[in-house]
Amino acid sequence: MFLLAGSPLTVLYLSQTLLFLTIGYKNSLNHKRLTKKQVQDLIESEGKLHEEFTKIFEQTYSTEYKDQPLVYELSNDRFLFVFDPKGHSIPGKGDIYAKE
Repeated sequence: MFLLAGSPLTVLYLSQTLLFLTIGYKNSLNHKRLTKKQVQDLIESEGKLHEEFTKIFEQTYSTEYKDQPLVYELSNDRFLFVFDPKGHSIPGKGDIYAKE
């Protein structure tokens, strides 16, 4: 991918890369991955879908499979990352991250 320094595409690409790196490390605020029930309870009580971050994490593979994790904004400057509810590995489970 060719990116021009300072362009909006570069900023988006770098932001996406930083988010993937952040999620890639186990720096979540929860000690164990949240269950589907815990995730649903959090979404119902305080979750607000963060559409911009949700779109950033969406991936389409060459097989046409689309991985669509969800990102919710929570109180106290936290985010809830929910693995694709229709996914194959850990659907609907999640982790909480600080907004940093």
